[in-house]
Amino acid sequence: MDTRPLELIRELKELSKKPSEEFLGYAEIIFSNKKKDSAHNPSFRSSLLRIPYTFNLKNQQEVKIIQEFDNNNIPFINSELLKSFRLWLVDNDIRDRQQKLKNKRLSGPKEYEIKNYFWIEKLLQTPIPNFRRFCLYRVLVPYLINIRRLSYNESFDISYKWLEKCSRLSKVYFNIETEINARLSSVKDYKPISIKKLKNENFELYNVLLSNKIIYISG
Repeated sequence: MDTRPLELIRELKELSKKPSEEFLGYAEIIFSNKKKDSAHNPSFRSSLLRIPYTFNLKNQQEVKIIQEFDNNNIPFINSELLKSFRLWLVDNDIRDRQQKLKNKRLSGPKEYEIKNYFWIEKLLQTPIPNFRRFCLYRVLVPYLINIRRLSYNESFDISYKWLEKCSRLSKVYFNIETEINARLSSVKDYKPISIKKLKNENFELYNVLLSNKIIYISG
């Protein structure tokens, strides 16, 4: 097919690490009118072909040439085909995300992990006068999403209620909804910061948590 490498098309590269290779699978579906072998997944390293005049082991039929390829008439990938391919990648991306979220929800929170973050549960019950934005993206959102395995909406509601309590104690000046949505959208697989790292990274917040008896100095 006559086209530039699909890796050079930004809209496709944003959705796939190997758009040219994924296009092989898409083209097979489209050009076969969705009648392709469901177990066949073509790639550059393994795109199976029946060699003419050999025998198909499944049915012992000789492989015949029905129509030879015309080297002088190489098809061009037009914009409509690329648009439909991009929509196909978007659908695949949505399905992958939904499946990962489903798997995460089914796995449920690990009890030993929750015990390691007991202090975050105390923080959720305790409003603090400052460092709320830091707590949101380094502590609360990673904890709610990746430790407790809560949904987006559940995590949003818990975070919102905590920030409301904090704002009654000392006004929160950033937009609460916008900030929570931004942190939930970017959390990925990040885990909450540990107390040890918190002490080194944000000693002032560490002292706030100490003074509010959210954490304790052992020994």
